[in-house]
Amino acid sequence: MTALPAAGSLLERLGQIDPGPFFVLSLLPYLAFLWLAGRIPSFPKLALRGFQLTLLFVAVTIGASIVALRSTGQQLADVDGLHGGAEAFLTLANLLVAVGFAQAAGSAPGGPGPAQRSTSEVNKPYDG
Repeated sequence: MTALPAAGSLLERLGQIDPGPFFVLSLLPYLAFLWLAGRIPSFPKLALRGFQLTLLFVAVTIGASIVALRSTGQQLADVDGLHGGAEAFLTLANLLVAVGFAQAAGSAPGGPGPAQRSTSEVNKPYDG
């Protein structure tokens, strides 16, 4: 039972760490992902726009958090109008990602559908 107090003190020390630098550092791999995805010709363009829109969501959320704190003295989660407005950008980003990949897979509603191949085409020997 001595592990419990040690875990508590570890959590207290971790709770005192400022998370700000971690948020900034987390942008680096995401920006690298966006850069690489933009260079892959087969990457769905609509999905890429959705991933890029996620960055706009982050910016809008930061702005809305500042407005919420300065105008009401509350955190963003407690100001429904601002919180909902910021979350709308995330919803739109997720929708673009989902529709982009669905279109690329040929399964989007109203899309062309998956490519159909004839049996003779499937059973054709490889010409290598």
